[in-house]
Amino acid sequence: MYVLGIKADLLTATDIQRLVDNGIKETKSLDYKMNLNLSKDAEKKEFLNDVSSFYNTDGGCLIFGIEEKKDDKGQNTGEPEKIVGIQIDNKDKLFQQIEDLIRSNTDPAIAFIILHVVEVGINKNKVLILGIPKGLGLPSMVTFNDTNRFYKRKNTGKYLVDVYELNDMFMKNQVLKDRALAYRDERIKRILNRESFPSLDVTRFCVIHIMPFHFLMKKELIFQQHITRELELLCYLWVKDQAPHHFTI
Repeated sequence: MYVLGIKADLLTATDIQRLVDNGIKETKSLDYKMNLNLSKDAEKKEFLNDVSSFYNTDGGCLIFGIEEKKDDKGQNTGEPEKIVGIQIDNKDKLFQQIEDLIRSNTDPAIAFIILHVVEVGINKNKVLILGIPKGLGLPSMVTFNDTNRFYKRKNTGKYLVDVYELNDMFMKNQVLKDRALAYRDERIKRILNRESFPSLDVTRFCVIHIMPFHFLMKKELIFQQHITRELELLCYLWVKDQAPHHFTI
């Protein structure tokens, strides 16, 4: 849900203009759309396919109101040409329509998105930014009109997931769950063995584990282990005068 390192709902007119001025091309986490049409079933289905593809990959942003450059065959190149804006008569009504459409036609439902409108240029062209998070649980399926399909993204756009990749997506979800549970069990064991907080009364205590998603990824575990001791110390110093409350990361 970030563009130029900025969260979707914090993007400004200057940021949107930078995308065009610098020719920032579409990526796996960024897609430009000139129009937003949700009146016909085919348009709704295409919109939902786009949203679910972001959710099932790494998250990202759909930006409506930007026209792309064309190649010799008249095909979009993924590079922004100019800001044309879209018509938004009632922002609240549009936001409600989009949220209801996504929530009602994805399974598991994609319940959290960011919707943000920016007015750009002297003509006040309205650009809609739709921020979509990376799914942390099961992959989400488009169910509109009994579609029942899974999509992912690559740099050139979305694609329909085949049965082999779909199986891999479900397996990865289970792996992340297993890592989180194993991490929790290991942390509790250290507390019970008085390795984390020697002065803690282990006969009665409550532990809240806060684990950033990327810490569950294998490549991040080394970094996480490196800072665990420092975080424990900071948390202990923070609450040392409020015993018997303790926190662990």
